[in-house]
Amino acid sequence: MAKPAAAALSSTSTTTSTQITPSPSTSSTSNAPDKLGGSLPLPKTNKAYGEHQYWEARFAEEEEFDWLVSYPQVSSLLRSSLPNFGSLNCLLVGCGNSTFSSDLYAAGIGSVTSLDYSSNVISAMKKKYPEKSDFKWVVGDMTKLPEVFSDGSFDVVIDKAAMDALMVNEGDVWNPDPSVVGKARDMCGGISRVLKGDGVHLHISFAQPHFRRKYLLGLHGGGGGGGNTEEYSEEFGWGVEVKAIEGEDGDGCFHHFYYEMRKGGR
Repeated sequence: MAKPAAAALSSTSTTTSTQITPSPSTSSTSNAPDKLGGSLPLPKTNKAYGEHQYWEARFAEEEEFDWLVSYPQVSSLLRSSLPNFGSLNCLLVGCGNSTFSSDLYAAGIGSVTSLDYSSNVISAMKKKYPEKSDFKWVVGDMTKLPEVFSDGSFDVVIDKAAMDALMVNEGDVWNPDPSVVGKARDMCGGISRVLKGDGVHLHISFAQPHFRRKYLLGLHGGGGGGGNTEEYSEEFGWGVEVKAIEGEDGDGCFHHFYYEMRKGGR
């Protein structure tokens, strides 16, 4: 299968907001900086990345784009987190038109289900990579996973820049918008439910650990009935480990973060 034209998601964070700007990686400069998806221009504001209609329009024209990292850049991390790689049932949320799903499948993971709320992209990906019994494409909302899948359906759930799209409406990173906190909590709660009792959630993001851990552990707004701590979320049933992902050029710089949440793990 064709490997992705890898792309990076660069960020500029301040104490008041999180800025998201797509940019091509060093390995691919085919994506023009002022255009994405054929004639579709870059959005004028970051808030567009949180709008359903933006993604439907973009995916109607754009064939392929990989946010943050390509599969080869994190394959060793994934293998380390998932020792039983070949037998695992995997869900990729917010899959978009990335080749990450097909690369996972080609690498030999047990099965892959890819979910996105854009019907345009799911239709396109079904044509590009036809479904098999162990390779599925599903239209669905990543903040409402229990409405799509039964509890305990997956061994691993992967989010590559999907929650990042929710953060465009975050506002002040120290006191984030309650609606964003709610969506992130629904997303994490749903992921926890569809994971098996010993399942793993892998989360790849540009977000600094100090801020993202608060969402992944349910620390905003007193969630979890006070049972959530800096080390473990009683609400979601997992702790958080973080690793930095080295830049694609191997210069020793770390640009993105790899979060591992193992259910039952403290």
